[in-house]
Amino acid sequence: MITSAAKTWLEISRSALAHNVRVMRRVIGGQVALMAVVKSDAYGHGADIVVPVFDEAGVDWFGVDSAGEAFIVRRLTKKPLLILGWVPRSALG
Repeated sequence: MITSAAKTWLEISRSALAHNVRVMRRVIGGQVALMAVVKSDAYGHGADIVVPVFDEAGVDWFGVDSAGEAFIVRRLTKKPLLILGWVPRSALG
């Protein structure tokens, strides 16, 4: 039986995220579109934190898993979205 009261946490550095986008942009050049895949709530980091940083840093597209995630990310950015998973017709509106 585990009795430890240890908790886990995650710290997000907005400046490090923006830096990573700038590095990727330098590597791929300006003629290539850059997509940030932010499925599963930005891999648990929080789409509401990550998407605006990526958006301002110059990401061109956002990738999500489902229509539900697309609706969440759409509230955070007007950049194009690609739904990477299967979308049932009933989820389209």
